[in-house]
Amino acid sequence: MKMANKPLEKVQKIVVFFDFCSSTTILEDLLRSESEKCWRDLLIEFKNFLREKRNNNNFDIYKFTGDGWILIFNSDYDSLKLFGLLKSLCVKYEKLFKKKIKPVLSVDVGSTGITFGIDKGTLVQLIMNGKKEYIGRPLNVAARLQIAIRDKDPQPQGKVLMSRSAYAAMQKALKKKYKMKAYKKVIVTDFTSHVTDINNIPGLQNKYYKTIRKDLADNIAESIEGSAFDKVVRISEKIDPKDIEAIKKLPADVVLMGNIKEMKAPMVGEGKYAALAAIQVEYKLIDIKTGEEVLKVIHRSTTDKQKVAAGQITVLFPLLNKAKDMPQN
Repeated sequence: MKMANKPLEKVQKIVVFFDFCSSTTILEDLLRSESEKCWRDLLIEFKNFLREKRNNNNFDIYKFTGDGWILIFNSDYDSLKLFGLLKSLCVKYEKLFKKKIKPVLSVDVGSTGITFGIDKGTLVQLIMNGKKEYIGRPLNVAARLQIAIRDKDPQPQGKVLMSRSAYAAMQKALKKKYKMKAYKKVIVTDFTSHVTDINNIPGLQNKYYKTIRKDLADNIAESIEGSAFDKVVRISEKIDPKDIEAIKKLPADVVLMGNIKEMKAPMVGEGKYAALAAIQVEYKLIDIKTGEEVLKVIHRSTTDKQKVAAGQITVLFPLLNKAKDMPQN
């Protein structure tokens, strides 16, 4: 490692963190049948494929994480070339999985494929135990973005989640290659409160929150108009997110729906509740043309009577901004 009094060696890099979906479930099933060699063979062959790509594409294979890799690229790396590489990794893994793993699985392991997290920024480069190492925020961000896809998306395979800085640097080049869905007009419906256990929403009994399903939608619609979306239309009806035919008839690009899953308000007397203590809302942004979910997020916040919408909007607003322009093949 370099001497502590040496100046920091800072470098601008693109970090790609990728992971194989359902790898834990896959390996557990292979272990039960003593077929773990198949997974080892897949990883070795995939590593060799990565090395071939590195020789032709000039990037660093930084670390193996157990069920994926961290790749490091120069900050000026061609965006289209990068995404072409990611696509080739998906294709290669799919072929290896079908050949080596699928024939010996005894259970349905769920989604299979690769998820990617990408960030761009400053890393500190150093030598430790004779090897080049990096430290810095982009490594952490790329890892969290990749995990976010897996945790939030029921079909995470083959998807990329980028930081704002990475997308800002790449979007011009990507728009030349990929079609972009530019969502400009959104409909916001009255929120619902469908729960399996009515005890999860005692806050609805508080007189201050009798109209919260309408009021919360009003506040969010007002906040995102002209910023997250050019045009916001509030409608007072509730629409079932599973009713695709009804959704496709709506006069907008997307529809934003909210379902209140929890409202906690302490009881201070018989039939009387204190101010709201917590609220949890599930949001869905649905493409009206296709009926597909563009965004799904559940956010829980502690709050009070005056700030019910504030905590929700703080989290939802940047997510909606990212969802406005969705690249597609």
